[in-house]
Amino acid sequence: MKKRKRKNKRKLRFKPPFYISISILIAFFIITRLEIFDIFNVKYIESIEFDNNEFKIHLRENTDYSCIVTSNNEKPDINDKNWVKSENNICTIKYTNNYNNLYIKNTKKIIYNNEYLEYLNVLSDKFYPTFNDSQELPIIYLGNKNEISLEVNNEYLELNNLKIKPIKSGKSTIEIEGLEVNTTIESITSEYYVPTTSLTGKDNITCDKVSETENDLLDEILKGKVNEVGNKTRAGVVEAARFLTLHFPYKIEYFYENGRLGTNKIDGEGRYYHEGLYLNSNRYSSISKSGSGPKAWGCSLYSSPVKEKTNNGLDCSGFVSWALLNGGFNPGDLGAGFTSTRNLTDLGELKRITKSLIESDKIKAGDLVHNYEATGHIGIIIGIDDDNYYVAQAIWYDDNGVTVTKVSKSDMPDKFPHVVLMDKYYINDGNLTYMW
Repeated sequence: MKKRKRKNKRKLRFKPPFYISISILIAFFIITRLEIFDIFNVKYIESIEFDNNEFKIHLRENTDYSCIVTSNNEKPDINDKNWVKSENNICTIKYTNNYNNLYIKNTKKIIYNNEYLEYLNVLSDKFYPTFNDSQELPIIYLGNKNEISLEVNNEYLELNNLKIKPIKSGKSTIEIEGLEVNTTIESITSEYYVPTTSLTGKDNITCDKVSETENDLLDEILKGKVNEVGNKTRAGVVEAARFLTLHFPYKIEYFYENGRLGTNKIDGEGRYYHEGLYLNSNRYSSISKSGSGPKAWGCSLYSSPVKEKTNNGLDCSGFVSWALLNGGFNPGDLGAGFTSTRNLTDLGELKRITKSLIESDKIKAGDLVHNYEATGHIGIIIGIDDDNYYVAQAIWYDDNGVTVTKVSKSDMPDKFPHVVLMDKYYINDGNLTYMW
């Protein structure tokens, strides 16, 4: 039998021309060096959080990386001072405004940008925008803002990009959709809640100027703003004091009180022992007992101490007590201070104001200040800058009424010789800011 010859089988392989092979090798080298594959796979980022006004960018690799966020599409310089080095695999970046881009670098070069990353977080389901003022919504995002759409259920708000401008008092629902988010925010605004006004020169509130509906809106906004910074905190009290002195467009006049709850049970005549604003006759039902009233702020009322009719408002300790109450504390029926009975100056640590105390930075917004005018006068610090204290107070002279006075630090020991340090009273500072 003849043996059959075995044929040699050869596998066919594609052998590209030499120049194609070289091109592929070069392309692979470039891609590897630029780490384009890593960009598409977004391998560097595990997750992004937003907490306590900070971005927390969790990185997959625990290595020598730094992060930066920008509000434009311009690539940052590798030596930019705003790069934040990662610690424990996390870049923590303070939030200041909405951003379009996130970049990551190692010690040599930028290795990632967020061209393919989308992130949107709604910070609150309620929003209290100031009237007739264009402002950002309470959202933060990374990525293309054109992917975010807004829709409002009424004509109370004007929309412009991702900003809104309230043009009517009332409540609105804003639907936010995009970047894998679909949710709603309620907007609550009043024509009597405005951007920060001038420290002086406001007109006095007139009787019944504010309707019951507007008074209800203001009360809700005040409570909401206090809750944002922290109810029952130092920041909450400061927010309440700022609300009445800076954001309410009219001034509450000084009124020499007709009595107190602790003496003759008088309520709402120079003092107001309730949360909210006393601007409409609808609030009379909450008044426990009247002397010459009840009359809302701005309405003419007989004042027993001066024996004449003046417009109802607040006296100095009445205003400070109102701010404390609306910030979440109930100080009770207390006077300005330095008398044999319990007073507002007894709530904290009473200190003589000296140059060394000022330089120690122990005095904070929310602390009370006292002087001897008219047997005792009390105010509350609502702002501090490098050179000045800003004292909210109800005064009976000059700019009569509830106002804010700028006092230079050098003049403070003469203007207000004593401060009440309130750390043990408030316990928690909340989201405190030293200026508005």
